[in-house]
Amino acid sequence: MKKLLSTLVAMMFIATAAYAHCPCGCEGQFPPPPPPKGECPKFQKGDFEKFAQENFKNMEAKKAEFEKRLNLTEEQKAKMASLHEKQMKKMRKLDAKIRKQEAKIGELKRQKMDVKKASIEEFEATLTEEQKAELEKIKQEHKDAMKKFERKGCPCKKGC
Repeated sequence: MKKLLSTLVAMMFIATAAYAHCPCGCEGQFPPPPPPKGECPKFQKGDFEKFAQENFKNMEAKKAEFEKRLNLTEEQKAKMASLHEKQMKKMRKLDAKIRKQEAKIGELKRQKMDVKKASIEEFEATLTEEQKAELEKIKQEHKDAMKKFERKGCPCKKGC
């Protein structure tokens, strides 16, 4: 019974967290991150916060429905709440570790870019003026080609 209850609780929280409503109207997408400024006209300032609040209300409603359908006793509800709180404490610790590692990775990536930039500058210093002009043309051609692959707009990829 305990294993079944634990499994059901875990499934409930996974299901409610996974289901979300995209502000652009697409259904069933994970919550999108706040979009970059100016890229998606359908997102307004504060939309992400409203979305998070609506998602929380939806989770609360699903939790209540879950408890009702299983006809949980007060003791079972208390145990479920206790298990969830225990889970969240562990998850917060892991999230903190992840953020710490992400900061380290970010610093390493910055160092990598600095090495690359220095190498490019050193190489370009060896070029003649004519070669530098041709290199600028090559760089522009590359930028133009890469624009074809840029993803713009809403994270749901519907092109809004």
